[in-house]
Amino acid sequence: LEPENAEAFSNMGSCYIQLDKNAEAYHTLTQALKYAHENWRIWENYTIVCIETHHFQQASHAMTRVLELKGSVDTTILRILVDVATNDKTPHGLDAEALTFLGTQVEDLLRLVTQKITKDPHVWSCCVRFWRARGDHDKEIDALVKQCRALQRPGWESDPTALGPVSEGCLELCRAYQADGSPQNLHAAYLYLRSIVKRAEATFGGQDISDYERLVEELRIVEQ
Repeated sequence: LEPENAEAFSNMGSCYIQLDKNAEAYHTLTQALKYAHENWRIWENYTIVCIETHHFQQASHAMTRVLELKGSVDTTILRILVDVATNDKTPHGLDAEALTFLGTQVEDLLRLVTQKITKDPHVWSCCVRFWRARGDHDKEIDALVKQCRALQRPGWESDPTALGPVSEGCLELCRAYQADGSPQNLHAAYLYLRSIVKRAEATFGGQDISDYERLVEELRIVEQ
């Protein structure tokens, strides 16, 4: 290979990925990025092999570059990074210091992602997992509220396929409100549930639809 032929290194890296030779792909794509630092496709492939080879700090950096260059992220990989960063058992050979650094990286990454991507419920789900694991109840609730908003795409209240995710998100938020136990949050849970049930009632009221019935039952419980 020509020493500075980024495309050749990138193509070879893609071949290694297809052959499930992730260690070789990691080293080859590292070379490619030296000469094609603005190529989001290479960064995207690099993110994948970094996860597969447990180079999590590099994966977090690579995902940041993909976000900057492409404006999107793979939420499956983002969730993996969140889970690794919040695992206090130092997984995959990471020592405590490396895990702390990764946690800071992932927190910064989530901040950047949510500045650019506000309507993807999977992004907010990752935030919920992160802040729940960190024990920050206020930020967990904030992420749950935004997840619920993202789930309520136009016309959800008359779409049976959308009702399930909306119902799950709403119930998760209400449980978080209830876990706090404060009168303010219990009232917030009641108001939120009531608004969701009212919007869905016109289409699903009186029907034997489990997702709607779960919302109604939860509202009864919160009202007591």
